[in-house]
Amino acid sequence: MQEQNQYWYFLIGGQSDDITGIVGNFYAYGPHCGEVLANALQAAAENDFLNPQATEAARLDNLEDFEEPDNLIQLSGSVMTGSKNCSYPIDPEEHVFIPPTGIGAV
Repeated sequence: MQEQNQYWYFLIGGQSDDITGIVGNFYAYGPHCGEVLANALQAAAENDFLNPQATEAARLDNLEDFEEPDNLIQLSGSVMTGSKNCSYPIDPEEHVFIPPTGIGAV
């Protein structure tokens, strides 16, 4: 029995260098989410994303109204990306958010 490929979207972030963060849209096919995500992260790493991490995921092949974006760039046999990535400066003085402790909802 042939396995049906799933189609996934991932928002992947990382760094392009020590002072610049980067995010991009990745679209990938595969037999299950874990393999598809691994392929997308590998493609991101091979295309100048340092320390790539997925921050959002959505399965697309089960959405009735989904339309694939125009101008996707093929990165590998199963991974595509949008034509543009977004970059932003990384401030080394910026602190990571630490949530408060000891607060509970009733």
